[in-house]
Amino acid sequence: MNKRTDISKWASFILIGLLVVFFFSTFFQRNRLQWFENYSEQSKDPYATYLLGQVLKAYYPGHQFIRLSDPKDWKLPANGTGHCNYFFIGRTYFTSEAHTDSLLQFIARGNTALIAANKFPYRLWMHLFQGERFCKENDLEGLDKFLGTTVRANLRHPDVRLPEPLPLLYRNQTDSSIYVWKYFPDDYFCPGGLTAAGHINDLFVNFAFASYGKGKIFFLSTPIALTNIFLRTPEGKDYLDGIMAHLPPGDIYFDAASRIPILHQTTNNRRHRTQKVSQGPLAYILSQPALKAAWYTLVLMGILLLVFGTRRTQRTIPITPRIQNTSLIFIRNIADIYYQKRDYRNLALKKSEHFKDFIRNHYRIPFNPKDPDFITNLSERSGVPSQRIQRILALIQAAEKTPGKSFHDNSLIKLSQQINYFYEKAGKHG
Repeated sequence: MNKRTDISKWASFILIGLLVVFFFSTFFQRNRLQWFENYSEQSKDPYATYLLGQVLKAYYPGHQFIRLSDPKDWKLPANGTGHCNYFFIGRTYFTSEAHTDSLLQFIARGNTALIAANKFPYRLWMHLFQGERFCKENDLEGLDKFLGTTVRANLRHPDVRLPEPLPLLYRNQTDSSIYVWKYFPDDYFCPGGLTAAGHINDLFVNFAFASYGKGKIFFLSTPIALTNIFLRTPEGKDYLDGIMAHLPPGDIYFDAASRIPILHQTTNNRRHRTQKVSQGPLAYILSQPALKAAWYTLVLMGILLLVFGTRRTQRTIPITPRIQNTSLIFIRNIADIYYQKRDYRNLALKKSEHFKDFIRNHYRIPFNPKDPDFITNLSERSGVPSQRIQRILALIQAAEKTPGKSFHDNSLIKLSQQINYFYEKAGKHG
């Protein structure tokens, strides 16, 4: 027992020493650059917006620069104040329903807004592209993306197009790093939808706008292009000037409040518009040095409690072997037999029957494709687009009418993919 006590004491001293080292490294090295995206106009870190704030304050001589920092005092000007510009930059645009409605009214009166973010609120898309205005009734799933280290950004209008594209390289303190570059899907561009104004790699649109009422709203899916690390170069300043050329002169309302997650009903997600933000507060805590230090201190104290306060005082409970699911093995064996015999049609029919049974039991509606209201009712209850349901029904009908040897494995794969897509969407919806 004495030996165990000595080991515990030494372990406690080591952990306490590590904790002290952590405190010193946190509080005495605050001047070190933080290589993550915080977009704070008060920070000179590489991926903050100190330079952007300084430039915008004097960008339009004779006009004001108003910073909106408190969500409770968030307010845009009313009629009769002249043309104004709303400006937001951040990783995610956190906004309430009331703020969204106020912003849209502000734009409709003839003002201009520019939102630079990696994620835009769903409610804003719905107001801009509601009804028949939007392209082909798209699901508004958000931005597309690809992974890479370097992209080249430029603008489309010949008056502001850069002679050489602006290279955007995401890096950490020592080396370049993989980054998720966001861009607008092609489906968003049509009459009544978005209009392209800039691109990356000459392929993907990252800067676009839409008209709303008497005004316009601009979207930039690569806000990192306006951070300190790029604006300190002449090319980065030219890129900012090209973007600002799309905004008429006027007072600038710089929104810093919508960058911080708040516990209200947000509109950033398509399916969970009424749920509270769950991961936002932790992201904000980790973005503030003092709160970050307090958080890690709490974590280390919890580890100390787990190590020394909950040591086992009883004998170890023996591990019981896990019961094997023989039914699942049987099903897999049967499926392998059908597949090895190349009886693809039989597999397709069994998968179709299982799908029909799922519709009857889960949604309590008869499976009757001949009923003109069947597809509409199923789409409303499951949340799956009607076009997808029509594809499934067509593939099921083909499997039922095609002779066994003429039904190929490609048809089975297509049917399986479509049904799996239905289950996934229906599960998230229901």
